[in-house]
Amino acid sequence: LPTGASSALRRLALSVMAAAQGRMGDAAGAQKTVEALQQASTASPDDPNLKSAVHVAQGMLAGAQKDLKAAGGHFAMCSNQDSYGQWQAFEVSSKDGDTAGAAAALSRLTKIYRRDPVYLYARTSAERTPPTAANENQAR
Repeated sequence: LPTGASSALRRLALSVMAAAQGRMGDAAGAQKTVEALQQASTASPDDPNLKSAVHVAQGMLAGAQKDLKAAGGHFAMCSNQDSYGQWQAFEVSSKDGDTAGAAAALSRLTKIYRRDPVYLYARTSAERTPPTAANENQAR
């Protein structure tokens, strides 16, 4: 594959791996994935998608470590075009009880309409769970 295509595929693979590790609570694995993405980001400092992927991975690592404030901070630094990062910002804010943060993340997520499967799933999932409902579910 050409260098650009292989770099994009590697970024995507590492992002998916970080998401899976974060959801499973595998902080050690997520740390290694963050390091791999940071190394790639150092090699390509002008790639905004890669920078956003680093923040997603760091957010997933913080989530695996049960640090929801730090996770929310990393997800908030994701690109507005990064549907998964914006969706996770909503999810983390909802879990943390931050209604205002969840509403802001939902606004960022739904501001731009994209024809992308991840975006459509994230938008549908987030809209089904308004910030106040998510907080009520957490209290139960």
